[in-house]
Amino acid sequence: MGSKGLRYGGLALFASMIGVLFCTNPSIDKYQVFAIAEAKDYLVDDACPRPLPFLGTSLQDECTDFLKSERSSPMIQAMIARSSDRQNFGLFSLYSTRLEMETLMPALPQGLLPSYQIDAIGLGNQFLIYNAQSL
Repeated sequence: MGSKGLRYGGLALFASMIGVLFCTNPSIDKYQVFAIAEAKDYLVDDACPRPLPFLGTSLQDECTDFLKSERSSPMIQAMIARSSDRQNFGLFSLYSTRLEMETLMPALPQGLLPSYQIDAIGLGNQFLIYNAQSL
């Protein structure tokens, strides 16, 4: 095979790879399914164990039980749908979500519960969280 054949083969391979990435850029619906599971895990591990002013860790078990239950999923899904931004670059997408615990537990006074910022990249039908921080 001559140098032209190698060049065209390389270009075809590159175009194929671009096409695969374009076709496998995950949708916002797939992100929401991913984000619900990740949010539950993150909040159970980070938010529930945090002592609250005046309450300490007295609500830790209730918080964990609620987040692990199925009844929390619609509330978390609504929060993620409302507070997520997607930047679609065709081959991949960047997602940014703000998790506000106060929307999940509105009975508690405002300012007691932390908020979180989660940033992820979607590429090849996969998601990778590259930033998760308490605000």
